[in-house]
Amino acid sequence: MATLYRADGWVKTVQGQAIAGAQVYICLQPADLSYVPPVPLASIFADQVGATPITQPIFTDGFGHYDYYAASGVPYTEVICNNGSVQIFYPDQIPMGATLGSPSGNITSVFGRTGDILALSGDYAAFYDPLGAAAAAVVGLAPLASPGFTGVPTAPTAPLATNTNQIATTAFVLANAGAGTVFSVFSRAGNVLAQSGDYSVSQVTGAAPLASPSFSGTAQFVNAGITGTLADGTTSVGTPGQVLSSTGTGTAWVSQGSGSITKISEVVLGSDTPTISFSSVPQTYRHLKLFVAGRSSVNSDVYLQFNGDTGANYDGYFFYNGGTGSTYATSQAQFGFVAVGSAPANQAGVFELTIFDYARTTWLKNSVAMCSKKETSGSGFVVQVGATWNSTAAITDIVMGLVGGGNLIAGTIVELYGVS
Repeated sequence: MATLYRADGWVKTVQGQAIAGAQVYICLQPADLSYVPPVPLASIFADQVGATPITQPIFTDGFGHYDYYAASGVPYTEVICNNGSVQIFYPDQIPMGATLGSPSGNITSVFGRTGDILALSGDYAAFYDPLGAAAAAVVGLAPLASPGFTGVPTAPTAPLATNTNQIATTAFVLANAGAGTVFSVFSRAGNVLAQSGDYSVSQVTGAAPLASPSFSGTAQFVNAGITGTLADGTTSVGTPGQVLSSTGTGTAWVSQGSGSITKISEVVLGSDTPTISFSSVPQTYRHLKLFVAGRSSVNSDVYLQFNGDTGANYDGYFFYNGGTGSTYATSQAQFGFVAVGSAPANQAGVFELTIFDYARTTWLKNSVAMCSKKETSGSGFVVQVGATWNSTAAITDIVMGLVGGGNLIAGTIVELYGVS
């Protein structure tokens, strides 16, 4: 048997990284590389005595290494394949480094150049293989055009607000979130001022369209420039100082002058309660009005106290059925009357009270009330009541209760209005 000699090789990238699992074919020369596997394949062995033949291809190990035994003095072509295609081949390979003894086996050119060869740009970009296709000569590199990276590629993080073609890393994106430079508003640059049409109604929260608005809550017209007519034919535009008011047959614009009345607040008792309070009374009206309908658990006399004053600073005087009465310098003067607890069932006493000039500090605060109450099935009273709070302070808070104590009965209603 012929003496066999060992040959070793390594398959690596240009950066020197081992390529594991590459396919290596050992061919006799001349080799036909138009097929994979190429032909003719040489007889190679795993041992020096040739007891164990190797079935080609040889696969590189984790270090990119491969080895085999073959007869010396015979030139072989080593063909390196990856992913089923020829990557590169090395002709005239002789185990143990022996030469053919003929200059014909020497390298005659590198990259198509002779003489002292220096690397040039493009040497490893591609090479020609017998299949007639250009293949990447450097394993493991990504092309400049449309590279498809794997793993977790990294790049330098650009300074804040960089606006170039530079790659934006995740760190750059997070740092610039909400902090970037605004280059245009509404497609306009420079000092941008609002223009008609910048926003549509749907982009403004809480706005209603001019055409066929659908209001919610308590909508009021304040004599704006609304054109056209309402559904009942009323013109949609009044004159300054007018408000849109409902009439018996439709709507009309009416003057909002002196004497107009606006509800401020309302209390309807759900249970028996000793007092009813109104706080933070607006100071924008001339007078105040109270409308009261209710009953008491005991007596019927109703007192008012203002701004938390519980001192003896109130006077009351009244006229009823030909009789008169008065109380002075008391903390609970009569301001009005409701029905007593013994009155007929479902009978309420009512009164309307006006507090004059409540917001100015010129006069002591005076009130007048007209009351009506039915005591029994056979008796009732109409009472006129005047009262004074001996203070010039503006009224901001009102408390209503019963003279001497007791509860206002559930169902009692008190409304507070402002008079212009």
